[in-house]
Amino acid sequence: MNSVSTPSTPIATPPQSTSASLLDEGIRLLLLTRMLPATFFFTVALARISKLPSLFPLPPNDAGALARATALAQIAYHLSVVFFLLLITALFIVRPQPIRKSRGLRPRLVALLGSFLLTFIAAFPNAEPTLLQTAGATILMVSGSAMTIAALLVLGRAFSIFPEARQLVTRGPYGIVRHPMYLGEILAGFGLTVQAFSEFALLLFVLFLLVQLARMRYEEQILERTFPEYAAYKCRTARLIPRIY
Repeated sequence: MNSVSTPSTPIATPPQSTSASLLDEGIRLLLLTRMLPATFFFTVALARISKLPSLFPLPPNDAGALARATALAQIAYHLSVVFFLLLITALFIVRPQPIRKSRGLRPRLVALLGSFLLTFIAAFPNAEPTLLQTAGATILMVSGSAMTIAALLVLGRAFSIFPEARQLVTRGPYGIVRHPMYLGEILAGFGLTVQAFSEFALLLFVLFLLVQLARMRYEEQILERTFPEYAAYKCRTARLIPRIY
């Protein structure tokens, strides 16, 4: 068999495929904006579930109706928090990409503080609450959690932690106030503060309230720039409390 020799010439390497780079970018986006936060909230939900057995058994009948009702309300509160966390986990996976995002570090830092600031209440020792204190705190926490879940169910795939615009939701509780989910979080947070009543807890709650108000302003700015109809919606609704604020 005869062989023909040819001059050795370098072979040009084709440029990296555009589709491959887009795929890499898509994978990074999927991990950072969907799977990572979804995994975090799912882990927190599992931690909450592991605490449920400690709420049983219920107080005996001779402990009084208030004690039993408070214990049942505590169970309802913990279950509502678990449901809320699992719902957030699902929404992180299925929600669409935002139309517009806030720029800069400050809006994101404010959003993170608003989401997790009150968790530090549990990090410091507090005096044992009285039964009436626990009952009042539990009512606030259950009411706030129910309001937050109701708002989140209506918000659906438009949900976001950071100031982002996906869809303008104006129905249900959003037809009454512009930030019903934050109102629920504030009620639940006040309940936590009442239960762990201390100067530190009170200071933390005041800081949390200020951060949430700043968070609302950032979100309203991004929505107003994205949706022309937001200005009319803003004129006919209160920010947090109907006819007051």
